[in-house]
Amino acid sequence: PHGFQSIKAAINVSSAETGIIFGSILWEGPNMSEACVVLNNIHIDIMDYIKPAYCNEVQFHSMWMEFKWENCVSMNSSVS
Repeated sequence: PHGFQSIKAAINVSSAETGIIFGSILWEGPNMSEACVVLNNIHIDIMDYIKPAYCNEVQFHSMWMEFKWENCVSMNSSVS
């Protein structure tokens, strides 16, 4: 009773065009029971976190490939 747990997690924002981040936390508890908490929306202005910087061509291509694949989802499907 009156206990708590603290966790750290990285989030992946799929779209911040509207300035709203939303989501949920899913986990499995004892006996593989599933639980879900829907998070409150977070309103942000992404421009508060972007600053001008320089990177050379090699660095740019490296980061481009890293971020490009972050948003891809692999799927397997049988087509008949």
